[in-house]
Amino acid sequence: MSGKSDFGDIHYNIGKWLGRLADWAGQPVAYDVGAHTGMFSTMLADKGCDVFAFEPVPKTLIQLKSAVASSSSQERILIIEYGLSNQASELVIHEYDDESFNSLFERDQEQLEHYQLKPTGQSRIKVRTLDDIQQELVDGTYRPLPN
Repeated sequence: MSGKSDFGDIHYNIGKWLGRLADWAGQPVAYDVGAHTGMFSTMLADKGCDVFAFEPVPKTLIQLKSAVASSSSQERILIIEYGLSNQASELVIHEYDDESFNSLFERDQEQLEHYQLKPTGQSRIKVRTLDDIQQELVDGTYRPLPN
C-alpha cells in the first residue's frame, strides 16, 4: 500500500452507505461536519435530506459554495461557515495539497510520505458549539460569517 490510492474508493463507499442510510431513515436531517467540497452534502440533499454543511476552511468553503450553488437541491443545504468544538474559539488548521487531509493536527513526516502529502499552509478558523448554532437556527438569529 502506498500513496493516495490507498483511499481511492473510500469516498465512493462512504457515499453509497450514506445514501442507503438516508433511504432507510426516511430522508432525515443530516449534519455534514467538515463538508469539504460538498460531495456528501449534495448527494444527501438529492436524496431528500435537509443538510447542515459545516465547513470552516476558507479555500474549501469556496468549493463547497460552488457545488451547492450548482446543485438541483441547493434549497435543502444550509452552509455553516464554522467548525465544531466544545467551546467557541479560533483555531489553526493545517492544510495539505490533498484537502481531505486538512487537520487541526500537523501531519508528521511518516504520514506526509505515506500519503504523498505536501503542506500548503495554515488558516485560522472559527469554531463554535453545535448547541449554540442549533439554538440560533431555532431562534432565527443565526448569521453567517461576513465574506
